[in-house]
Amino acid sequence: MSVSALPYSWQSLMPKFTLALLLLVALSACSTNRTTATPAEVAAARHVEPSAPFVALLTMVNSESEFGEHSALVINGRQMVIYDPAGSFQEERVGLVRAEDVLYGVRPELVSYYNSYHARNGYFVRMQQIYITVEEANALIAGVQARGAVPQLTCGIAVSDVLNDLPRFASIRTTIMPGGVMRRFGRIDGVVTTDIIEDDVGQNYR
Repeated sequence: MSVSALPYSWQSLMPKFTLALLLLVALSACSTNRTTATPAEVAAARHVEPSAPFVALLTMVNSESEFGEHSALVINGRQMVIYDPAGSFQEERVGLVRAEDVLYGVRPELVSYYNSYHARNGYFVRMQQIYITVEEANALIAGVQARGAVPQLTCGIAVSDVLNDLPRFASIRTTIMPGGVMRRFGRIDGVVTTDIIEDDVGQNYR
């Protein structure tokens, strides 16, 4: 039976089924990694990067559909961290430590590795970076630390919530969809966008 031949009630439900399926596929990219460092390990890993303060939104994007499937943040303020809510990044392989959903000991080369880990055949990483004040950067770091570990499938909510706490990012309304966060972040003045594209199969490991 073709879609056009379905009873009216079924035809009206098809868009909802399609949306639900797409949402499930997108959110499946968010998993959970619950390794948690001690306060002493977090303090020992702390890295202060001398470059100007910034925040970068990282979105893992399906190359075919351009559907965002995971959101993360790199924040450079009083230290450099990656906020990887409900993420699956294997940080112990590169010497980072994770306390709930925040990665510590981050350096620029490890941001590059994080991107390379996620970029592969079928997926690319869109990195959208903007320079901010040190006060804004530190507020974002405090915000991600305060959230604790978030449940699976809620990376978009977590990242958008953290961002829109700041007036600069008030236009990024809270959403479950990583692609929605990406599109709204990209409309902010001063954002520089870089796509990380690789053709390997599976995650990269050192």
